[in-house]
Amino acid sequence: MLNKAEPKITNICFDGQQRCTVFLTQTVCPRMLPFVTIHLPIIVTLHFKEVDDDSDRIKIVRHEEHWTAQGLLETIPIASAWYDQLIRVTTGKVLATAGGFIHSASEMAQRITSRGREIEGGREDLIKRLSKSSSSSTQTSCREKGLRVVY
Repeated sequence: MLNKAEPKITNICFDGQQRCTVFLTQTVCPRMLPFVTIHLPIIVTLHFKEVDDDSDRIKIVRHEEHWTAQGLLETIPIASAWYDQLIRVTTGKVLATAGGFIHSASEMAQRITSRGREIEGGREDLIKRLSKSSSSSTQTSCREKGLRVVY
């Protein structure tokens, strides 16, 4: 009822054993509205299996059709313009901005980690220096300044 014309096959890929992929354009033309034609890009994948009785014959065991939302939207002129000028552009900008945020956050986390390691190394260095020169005069001068010595 919808397919007045046969589909146009644009490419066939057969692996020679178990799978065949057919790229085609299906022409949909409602018989009640003959002036409306829609050309839908479709990818059909056929999976084969050898017939047990005859090794020269194969049968189709699975048939898959893939219709993309982009392909469907491109067939309708107003939706196609809306998709190309608004949806794709907006999605691209949102994803690029999100990628920028993730990159900035990753760089900042690396800087914070690096700085934390520097601080920890300086702390350990200070503890070693204080433990080597732990004389009563050093402890007294630290106490006078209000500092606490932790070993």
